[in-house]
Amino acid sequence: MQKNYLDQIRILSKEVGELLKFKDLLIDALNSSSEGIALLDAEGKYIWLNKVHAEMFGYSQEELIGVSWKILYIKEDLAFFYENAFPKLEETGHWSGKAEGRHKDGVTVVKEKVYLTSLKDGGLICTCIKR
Repeated sequence: MQKNYLDQIRILSKEVGELLKFKDLLIDALNSSSEGIALLDAEGKYIWLNKVHAEMFGYSQEELIGVSWKILYIKEDLAFFYENAFPKLEETGHWSGKAEGRHKDGVTVVKEKVYLTSLKDGGLICTCIKR
């Protein structure tokens, strides 16, 4: 009985190690991308983003974790998403289009091409590039 238990622990330990290696590989790949990539929870708050996404708007990654994506847009820009992107996201699970955000300085317009994908838990994957 003891040996069987130890064998199960070894197997699980190996699987956990492989999963951690795969997680690191995925994060390295996402961080190496030339596009901005972000994961948002069901409330629209950043749970992960790469450096490109943050720097596009003049922020660090740490400044945006736990913050709503809405910080990057003024009222008119938000209305654009609610009128155009979210109905399509609800219908198909995907949306792409041109958008304009605001840099951290509050003045500079950030013109971007945005790709949004709905996640099963209500969150989003956001990929964006400057245009």
